[in-house]
Amino acid sequence: MAAKKRSKKTPAKQKRGLISRLVRAFCWICVLALVALGASYYFGSFETRTKITDAAKRALNEARMADWMPKLISSGIDQLYDTVPHSVGLVVDGGELGRTLSPILAGLPQSRTPIRVLENKSYINLYDERTKQPRCIALRLTDADAQKATITQAMFKDPRVAGPSANELTTSGWQATRLAPAAALAKEFGSDGAGEANLSTNYLPLPSPFIEGLWQEATRTLTQDYPKRFDEVWIYSGPIYDSSSGKLASGIRKPSAIYCIAFDLSETGGLRAIAFVLPTNAPTEISLKDCISSIAAIEQASGLSFLPEIGFDARDLLLNWVSPQLW
Repeated sequence: MAAKKRSKKTPAKQKRGLISRLVRAFCWICVLALVALGASYYFGSFETRTKITDAAKRALNEARMADWMPKLISSGIDQLYDTVPHSVGLVVDGGELGRTLSPILAGLPQSRTPIRVLENKSYINLYDERTKQPRCIALRLTDADAQKATITQAMFKDPRVAGPSANELTTSGWQATRLAPAAALAKEFGSDGAGEANLSTNYLPLPSPFIEGLWQEATRTLTQDYPKRFDEVWIYSGPIYDSSSGKLASGIRKPSAIYCIAFDLSETGGLRAIAFVLPTNAPTEISLKDCISSIAAIEQASGLSFLPEIGFDARDLLLNWVSPQLW
């Protein structure tokens, strides 16, 4: 009886089989490594746990900050990063903060020069009538379900003050731009927020490359990502001027930078903050993580004083803190 011929695998099938075995082996190695790491953390000394925590923070932070990382994956890594102990950074005693729904946290920011407090349903505007510019826009945003609202592009005059027109804020390369973004206000406050976003007092002039680059990244991170990750955040933003700040044809000054400060409260009342100074002439390769600053530096540049109701020691710590990485 003739012996049966043995079937031969094609090179392609052999290659797929080898890849499949390698993937399975890699998965098993990862599982065993995680088990060993978990055992080392659980049964190890305080020093060992600290080293493991620091290594995890570094690895996750490098992965989520990589420019090539897809947004969907980096968002997942953000969620994982937030679970690592001590990833929150510096936290000070916030006292009784966060007990109201106000966009102002720890007292109204103080100004060295006269300002007009314009209260809206969706934000509070500390407005300078002399320069026709907002000095500080204060928002409180949450991860609540999005409300339905139609967002329009038409700026309309704020009847409370002599705000600028769109033409006064526009020139070659510079556009009238909302400081409080319409999408965030509409999501949180519906048609009221969408309408208040178009008030003339919410606009300032910004250069087009800045709007399409660094400002877009900052707006997405602070008003979309942070509320989703932390449930509730407070955001302050406004213009910074220096000796290099020029003027538009209308006489309105061009901001040399935009500051942004995000505040977050823990369940136990702890307060933390991260601050940014975004140069309006920043090159395209600059990203948000390169613009981390301190609140103290923003106070000096803006002429405002933040968190006046916080205790001196806690305020001094928080104002001079520079976060080593993005939240």
